[in-house]
Amino acid sequence: MEPKYEANVDKTLTPRKIFIRQILVSSSVWSSFFMFGLCMGTPTIYISQTREEANSTDVISNEMSSWISSAYNYSAIPNLFIVAFLSRKFGRKKTFLFASLTSAVGFVTLYLSSNVTQVIISEILQGTLIASDGMICVMVLTEYTSPKYRGFFLTFKSATFGWGMLVANTMGTFLHWKSIPLLGFILSVYAFLSCLVWPESPYWLASRQNYEACAKSHCWLKGTDEESMKEISSLIMQHKDLSHAKIESQNKLKKIQIAIASKAFYKPFGYTMLMLLLYYFSGKMSCNVYALQLIKNVTNSESTAYTGMLVVDALTVFTELCPLRYRGLYMLLMELVDNIIMGTVVKILPFLLSTIGAHGAFFFYGNSSLILTLLIYYFIPETKDKTIIEMVALMGT
Repeated sequence: MEPKYEANVDKTLTPRKIFIRQILVSSSVWSSFFMFGLCMGTPTIYISQTREEANSTDVISNEMSSWISSAYNYSAIPNLFIVAFLSRKFGRKKTFLFASLTSAVGFVTLYLSSNVTQVIISEILQGTLIASDGMICVMVLTEYTSPKYRGFFLTFKSATFGWGMLVANTMGTFLHWKSIPLLGFILSVYAFLSCLVWPESPYWLASRQNYEACAKSHCWLKGTDEESMKEISSLIMQHKDLSHAKIESQNKLKKIQIAIASKAFYKPFGYTMLMLLLYYFSGKMSCNVYALQLIKNVTNSESTAYTGMLVVDALTVFTELCPLRYRGLYMLLMELVDNIIMGTVVKILPFLLSTIGAHGAFFFYGNSSLILTLLIYYFIPETKDKTIIEMVALMGT
């Protein structure tokens, strides 16, 4: 690395201090995904308790039930474009602060809701949080953390989403549904306050050609050992090469077409789509969202349904691949497809159950899982303990 990038960094950082800093950053992201889990776990509790209080299933129709369960994901779709613009223009930190603030407003609105319309409005307000989880939070965990910790942090991130659903359903089993947004509000405040401590992403700073601040941020997060300095040197050189090779055309649509046609874009995007399809077409998300209704239909017991629902929510696994070049466009399109698939899969499960029954639905999910697992095993390379630059080279992009 050039000497000027090393001038103003603290070289006394211990591995323990570096790890604690990365834990602090990651805890904000984990809180955000936990809040997402709370959001996805709330509809089944709200619907069940509202019907029970009214002593009638007519108070919330099956059609409205499906909209309540899927509104979070559909509301994220327009917010993806807002989050993508903010992250590119203002960086990861300020965008995450904005998402945490709007999430707090959404939880307050949910707590104050007294009818279905107000509940759906609160879900729409959470669209920024969900869009941020898929774009900014994934970027933060890959850009702010060391390769040796990143796999654990990403896995823990996925687990917190499942735990959020588990906690929402546990609270709904013993408490009124309005206790869930109270917890969500507390977590959104924590996410906002802890984010104030972050530096800006070194990758974003490098993309803005602010290499001095980039090196300082990188060393604050990952230290100044040989491996860390090698990574920041590669990062800066990579962004310098990208800036020199920048497309000169002012036609933005043409630039997008060139990006999508690039191997550096479509290859990792295809890998990610395989994993997303496996995640949703395994039936896991649908079963989690409709766990209470599904188990109650099978057992014809309210108490058994609540107990079984807690077991279903306990497991979740997910990973992300993201290229350095065209990063913003990649994350935008990936999350756009992700939320469309997730919202649609959740919304159509009641239709599947009413047409082909539970046996037919799970036969479909089982076969889909088998086919997609084989494709993933065959095509997707191992990325354990590799930097983002190394993963770009590994995938031949």
